[in-house]
Amino acid sequence: MEIPIKKLVSNVGQTESLVGAVVLVATIYLLHSLLFRGHDMSHIPLAGEALGSRSKRLAEYSSRTGKAKSMFREEYRKNKSVWRVQTLDGDHVQIPPQFLDDIKGRKDDEVNNLAALDVLVQKKYTKLDSTSEMMNHLVKSDLTTSLNRINPRLGTAAEEAVESEMPACEDWTALNVNDILVRIIAIVSGYIFIGPELCRDEEYISLSTGYTTDAFTCVFILSALPPWLRHIAKWVIPHYYRIGSYQRRVRKFLGPVIRERRAAMLKPDYQAPDDLLQWTMNKAHKWAEIRSDDDISQMQLRLSLAAIHTTSTTSTALLYDLVTIPGLIEALRAEIEDVLAKYDGILSNKALYDMKLLDSVMKESQRMNPLGLTGFPRMTMDKGITLPDGSYVPPHTYMEAPIEAIHRDPKIYENADTFDPYRFYNMRKKDEDSGKHQFVTLGTGVLSFGIGRHACPGRFFAANEIKLIMINLIRNFDIEQKEKGPRYANLSSTIVNSADPSRELLFKRVKT
Repeated sequence: MEIPIKKLVSNVGQTESLVGAVVLVATIYLLHSLLFRGHDMSHIPLAGEALGSRSKRLAEYSSRTGKAKSMFREEYRKNKSVWRVQTLDGDHVQIPPQFLDDIKGRKDDEVNNLAALDVLVQKKYTKLDSTSEMMNHLVKSDLTTSLNRINPRLGTAAEEAVESEMPACEDWTALNVNDILVRIIAIVSGYIFIGPELCRDEEYISLSTGYTTDAFTCVFILSALPPWLRHIAKWVIPHYYRIGSYQRRVRKFLGPVIRERRAAMLKPDYQAPDDLLQWTMNKAHKWAEIRSDDDISQMQLRLSLAAIHTTSTTSTALLYDLVTIPGLIEALRAEIEDVLAKYDGILSNKALYDMKLLDSVMKESQRMNPLGLTGFPRMTMDKGITLPDGSYVPPHTYMEAPIEAIHRDPKIYENADTFDPYRFYNMRKKDEDSGKHQFVTLGTGVLSFGIGRHACPGRFFAANEIKLIMINLIRNFDIEQKEKGPRYANLSSTIVNSADPSRELLFKRVKT
């Protein structure tokens, strides 16, 4: 049979292209393997060593059936010092609680939080900023110190957002609670971030929620790929392209607002808005990272990335917990009404402080359901570090604490695997230093916010926001789990330990 010469040449060309692509990928993989072997850590115990091979350990780590969670718990209870887990980004050294005080006190040129966060968000590929010096300053020095002043407005925002985003629910109504909470939290946060008018604009809600979702999805996808493939793969991930789209859209959305405010600031009778956008504008000249109005706009996306996903997932997990404990919603509702009566219906900081059962339930939910199996990320710097027991961690090693396993440690908590809504409530009653058992208090027993100078600076705002949203939901709705049985299981793969955002709860408006 005669083969047309054009077809033959075409086939040969396609074959050569395919072979060339295979050779290129193989070369990249080989170079990566040779150049990035890392330091020898054979002296540090390896999780899952009995599995026999790196590929089997990676499969266990990446399994979506909770195998990583079981592995972390087993290794934590077995090892008395540091141990390591093999990941696609190299070996991650796990820090037991007895060394956390030592690590948190070290200088940034010994162990660095920012360098570890850059790995966590795959900054090398996504270009996402995991944090910002100015953002941390604004949250600590402006937002947190303003809570007494802004709390009434935050309460108004929560009440209005719950009312506008929740359906009537005159009878039992199945709702995807995570979807609703994401919007509520975007609006309530935005009330303080950019003001009461702009926070309800659908473009702002789309920007703040969409950017957060696409950024975290992009990070998750890239983290599941070998490092040598990520630079290529990112170009076919739609979420990666959308990150850039959000950055252009926020410039268009906020640019006119910033210019209008700046012009108004020149007037002697100008009453500046009391929001984070204005605080950023007021201090922009003090920070090298703010070079233009565009940088001020992008700060709002960073705030959304830090605030919305973590707060909405924490709140979703909290509601999943509430509905599985008989009588708990009624007990919380009674506490809320008692405190409101005591403070003439005003949800001040002091009133929120006095809702001790609500605070206890929030902390217990966070203990049982941290957003990840690990936390407290640090990267050793050029010299590595030697721990108090003599263990040496080489330079440029990613370290973290196995916080989910620590939270379930029976030596720290009695009946550690049982959800006890009154656990921290009772601790506050018994302990003279009752403040150390609050939701926002740092310690090695519950590590979701971290510890030390790099602990989450926005935890005070987040705590008030969650409480105010929960108060409005609990006062106005009876809530049940749609499917009868145990609590909805968390999604679990690698270090992810997130409330399942696809599940529904039943809501019915309380008759007044």
